[in-house]
Amino acid sequence: MSQDAKPMKTNRAITLAEFMIAAFVFLVVSLALVLTLNYTRQSIEVVIVSTELQEEMYNALSLVTAELRETTSTKINDGPILADGMWYNSITFAIPYDIDADGDILDSSGLIEWSDQNPANWTLTYALSGSQLIRTAGDGRAPILANHVTSLLFRRSVVAPSFIDVSIILQKDTFFNRTIEISLTNQVKMRNEP
Repeated sequence: MSQDAKPMKTNRAITLAEFMIAAFVFLVVSLALVLTLNYTRQSIEVVIVSTELQEEMYNALSLVTAELRETTSTKINDGPILADGMWYNSITFAIPYDIDADGDILDSSGLIEWSDQNPANWTLTYALSGSQLIRTAGDGRAPILANHVTSLLFRRSVVAPSFIDVSIILQKDTFFNRTIEISLTNQVKMRNEP
């Protein structure tokens, strides 16, 4: 043999055992990847649904809280919700309102003018209609403030009668049939209490 001669290459075939091992490794890696991607997709959906529910809850409670803060116990449900610690599923109340259109919510005697003194008996009601939180005003408008609401409750405690507790629960199922539920209880001080 001369020095210039190259050794001959042999074509080696893949054995069935090697093919099976390679296919098994590929299958295990693929399965792990699919499971990881599926778990990630489900986790992302949970975060998205939770964020949607929290945004709905925040928007609804912001308005409820702001308006309840303006009332007084004598303007709730045509008289006070008793400070009995019981939960009620709706609330109707009046808010300060410029009845005489003089640009001030105080009358000539310095007393607050209230919306229920309006000839149209203008009051606000917060209640559930199915799974929607509805705000009904004396002018007949009833916008939907939140969807997916499973519970809406109001109460005044014996210990702190100038406060109203508002409890709300929202719930929604994800595409993967996982139920996401968020809840919040907020305490509102009525600032026009005597």
